Amino acid sequence: DDAVVMCASREQAEAALERLRVLLADLGLEPKAAKTRIVHLQVGGEGLDFLGFHHRWVTSRPRDGRHPVAFLARWPSDRAMQHARDRVRELTDRRRLLRPVKVIVEDVNAFLRGWAAYFRFGNSAHTFDQ
Repeated sequence: DDAVVMCASREQAEAALERLRVLLADLGLEPKAAKTRIVHLQVGGEGLDFLGFHHRWVTSRPRDGRHPVAFLARWPSDRAMQHARDRVRELTDRRRLLRPVKVIVEDVNAFLRGWAAYFRFGNSAHTFDQ
């Protein structure tokens, strides 16, 4: 029930949004206004959050005399990072002090393995370091 539509121009994006509204209306649905927007992806632009990832148009650093390359990078969104910190805090909370350390460590490791497996795709290394 989530979608991102990529278009070459604003006009194409507006036409695609209108077609999407018509298609959804035929199904008795409508896009959620708070989450539906047109974003211009450009180097240094705001980017967008989608399915826990932050997507942003960036330029690579030039290396060995090569020209920089522009590409769509993605890494865990601020909200996903906050969720991970909150979950680790929850798993290591004082209320769990009477549990064996091994159990707490296993719980934290299980969460982090799953979280990292989901977010490993993209450009997440810097975020993982945090």
